[in-house]
Amino acid sequence: MNNNLLKRTAAVILASALIGCSTGSAVPSATPTAGSTDTSFSATFFDAEQSTSGDDLKQLTSLTEDTYETSCWRNDTVIVKAAVYNASDTSSVVAEAGDLTSSSGNTISKNQISIGRIQEVSATDFDSSKTVSVPDIITRDTSVQLTADSIVTWMIKVQIPSNTPAGTYTGMILFHDTACSRPLTLTLHVQDLDLEDSSSMSLELWQYSYSSLRYYNFAQAFSQAHVDYLSKELQLYKEAGGGTITASITDEPWGHQTYDSYPSMIAWTRNADYSWSFDYTQFDTWVNTCMNAGISERILSFSILPTYNRILFDDQVTGQQQTLYLDPGSDDWNTIWGLFLDSYISHLEEQGWFDITYMAIDEKDTASTQAVIDLLDSHTNSNGDSLKLAVYMNQLPEDTSILDSIDEVSFAESVVEEDPSRLQKIADQRTEDGKITSMYTCTDQYPNSFTYSNPAESVWTVLYAKANHMTGFVRWALDAFNEDPFTTTDVDTYESGDTMLLYPGNDSTPYSSTRLELIAEGIRLVNKYEVLSQQVTDQSLLNTADDLMNAIANANVSKDHHDESLIEDQVTVFRTLISSMEDSLNQ
Repeated sequence: MNNNLLKRTAAVILASALIGCSTGSAVPSATPTAGSTDTSFSATFFDAEQSTSGDDLKQLTSLTEDTYETSCWRNDTVIVKAAVYNASDTSSVVAEAGDLTSSSGNTISKNQISIGRIQEVSATDFDSSKTVSVPDIITRDTSVQLTADSIVTWMIKVQIPSNTPAGTYTGMILFHDTACSRPLTLTLHVQDLDLEDSSSMSLELWQYSYSSLRYYNFAQAFSQAHVDYLSKELQLYKEAGGGTITASITDEPWGHQTYDSYPSMIAWTRNADYSWSFDYTQFDTWVNTCMNAGISERILSFSILPTYNRILFDDQVTGQQQTLYLDPGSDDWNTIWGLFLDSYISHLEEQGWFDITYMAIDEKDTASTQAVIDLLDSHTNSNGDSLKLAVYMNQLPEDTSILDSIDEVSFAESVVEEDPSRLQKIADQRTEDGKITSMYTCTDQYPNSFTYSNPAESVWTVLYAKANHMTGFVRWALDAFNEDPFTTTDVDTYESGDTMLLYPGNDSTPYSSTRLELIAEGIRLVNKYEVLSQQVTDQSLLNTADDLMNAIANANVSKDHHDESLIEDQVTVFRTLISSMEDSLNQ
């Protein structure tokens, strides 16, 4: 679909849509109460995907959107941003939320609404070397000292309980100082639809659990204090739709590509009699911590093919730490990894985790991957089953038959961009075979979720994965902090923000980011589309949906053709499509 056709499609859908900002709702009688509005500061709603980087932030002062109206489902999350700005005076501004009530007397409690000031952080464009200030860190601050000519943005997040009756709910978001206030009206149309906990599009964000160990200076890895912090990170990950566990089974599986070390959660030891033993204490603690947080879809074991094929172990023969470098497929490699697999499989069976555990390989050559497949086939559990395999590919193998032996394949976004039609066929066949096919973004992939990326890209990349028939979206990484993440998200060798979607907050409690919340929004939109496309019977609307998905799948917005306006338009049209499909069911 070309741009003109896309715009015509958008116009047709938008004409019947009921979502977006409106100006016709009355302010409800709910706490907090609006006082005088004669104040020197102003407030406005704006869309969560709207760019606020650099000079874009100043444009918010031209907005006067004092109402925001959108549809949502039960067990859903609504996000919208607000801006408060001051022309001259200094004010101490406080943000509060009131209950959302319906005409029938039902209520969405204000306790379901969180408001957090969005803190700016420095980010440098990897290619242009231009540094910008980006509002990305969603703090828990509900008050701010607003100085003259300053602009402060806020994230407003409403979680819709699963037992909420359908209906229209209206309430107030109030920004005030000691004498004056700016009320904003929030209206939610809760549909008679449920967003299930199980997702048609899985979200996989790789965790770096040792990074917080350094940042907070916890006394010991996976101590109770460390586990308490990690549990809070996992809660944010779970709320975003995450369900997979990243576990290290060798030291530095990616060759220390982040600021902090990533040791093995399983301690390897060569005993004095030359036998091998494996200590699973940290591994078990980590997996149980994830399970307790509701993260239990898959355990991804990194990696049987670590960077440099390196294995670090404690050697009781010499009394020192030693390192082995083993060529995949060699006799020594098969022997050592065979010993590990026998132990690992036995331990996983004891813990009840065998069926959800995958050996994971990240961007390795086909010959090495085949060596792993052959080795896994020769080591089985008590039922004769071998461990599953997850492989992340930055290029499509010449002989794609190897994909038949891989339980989860994740293709880099750039691989999908090269030949969407071929990747769709591969994904369809794998889905028919009961296998997982996902798309991942990381360094040097565009569009993306770098700190300086257009916010709409975080939503769009998930839509792009869905449009190309993928059943999962993967991103590296969730929480690999740099040295000082509150000053800048820059890292030495990757784009700014590439290594983290969370920030280590105060009181040993992490902060979310606008980028993570928008990825989560993309997951929710895709899941809604999956439900609606199976229930809507209006064929013309279904044809429009097919046209839009084809347009997204074939959009030429890669690094060399980066069209931010097209990305923004497609996200807007997709939202409107969801609204029109909801309307179709209500007719």
